[in-house]
Amino acid sequence: MSSVDLYIYDLSGGLAKNLGSSLGLNIDGLWHTGVVVFGEEWFFGAGGIENVEPPGSTELGSPLKIQNLGRTELSKSEFTSILSQLSHGKFKCGTYDLFRHNCNNFSQELAEIICDSSIPQYILDLPNQVLDSPVAQILGPLIEKYTQPTGRAFRDSGSPKPLFPYTKYEVFSSPIDPEMFLKKFRTLCTKNSTQLTNSLENTIKIYFGSKKESASFINSIWPFINRNIDDWAEEDLIPFLDVVRWAVAITELDSTTYKRIHEICLKHLKGQALKDPLIFRLVLRIWCNYFIHNPSREMVVQETESIISVLNSALKEIKEEKLIDSHNTQIYDEEKSTIVLYGLVPEYMKHLNCPKAAIRGIYALGTFIIKNQMAKQIVLALEVESELSSLNTRLALNDGIYEEALREFNKILKG
Repeated sequence: MSSVDLYIYDLSGGLAKNLGSSLGLNIDGLWHTGVVVFGEEWFFGAGGIENVEPPGSTELGSPLKIQNLGRTELSKSEFTSILSQLSHGKFKCGTYDLFRHNCNNFSQELAEIICDSSIPQYILDLPNQVLDSPVAQILGPLIEKYTQPTGRAFRDSGSPKPLFPYTKYEVFSSPIDPEMFLKKFRTLCTKNSTQLTNSLENTIKIYFGSKKESASFINSIWPFINRNIDDWAEEDLIPFLDVVRWAVAITELDSTTYKRIHEICLKHLKGQALKDPLIFRLVLRIWCNYFIHNPSREMVVQETESIISVLNSALKEIKEEKLIDSHNTQIYDEEKSTIVLYGLVPEYMKHLNCPKAAIRGIYALGTFIIKNQMAKQIVLALEVESELSSLNTRLALNDGIYEEALREFNKILKG
């Protein structure tokens, strides 16, 4: 595990802002970014994927801003394997383009993969602002100078480790913003004429975001949530479901609490046309996080069939996270794989429209068939192979990680 930070630099040293102002353009800088994880700064340039240690030691000097992106649950070796796949695919040496395929595209891709986060939108929007403007022509040579190789190029220590069976749980443990939560909490209490005690408010302020004290926090706030959540309107559920998502990721709770949380999740998905799809996403993330601790893992595996029935009923609303749950189920319990395959795969593939989900889906299917001969026969019978191949065209993936995963998948399917 490691914290993940985004280092943000202005390649123009303030010139872009001054020049943009004189030209009537709203440009604050020409942004370069690097992702800092495991004590090293990783970025993409003309030399491919590179890194420096310590972070901030390129010729650009100290970053203008450091933004925390969360934490990754990956080990250092798993992270290195991802870099290997990226360096052989979308971000291999020679593919760099100053405005269309640059360091910021790499930072975005890496952040999504390792911590399910995103870099600021204003950085991603920069090429559209400056590409056809005089700023690009005037400052282009300066930018080119700073995007030449400046660090250590990424080198594989050998062949990438086999992709299957995929044994990394998808975990959603990003912290809660305590001030934002307290604001929503107070609003809800006022709306429902419920008193927020000073002791509970102080508990929230003290314990939010602290792993060390998370059990104490959950023990303090859970009785309030458990007592009132059945009476809350749909729009009031989101901050509290997010608390539950965070809690089950970082704290081992008792079996009664796990069971009650599962009942809440089923209740708010089953047979309802929810207005806010975020509720679906949060419930799926809660179930995914159940796989972190043994007691919750046992419970959610036992409930696989009820979960799948709910997922199928909400097919149009649930997209990219649907197979994450079945992928986690398969890692733990291969006997459930035939249920998951028959229950999810055919319809899921038809409605899939998210590149990230395509990669997660192929990880799940590859793990199914390498562990379970029956699952392999089902995949062949359902002609999943051709559907996976067509996704490349249908979603315009052009993604090295997906292509490599598909090659490995086809090998084990035909082996």
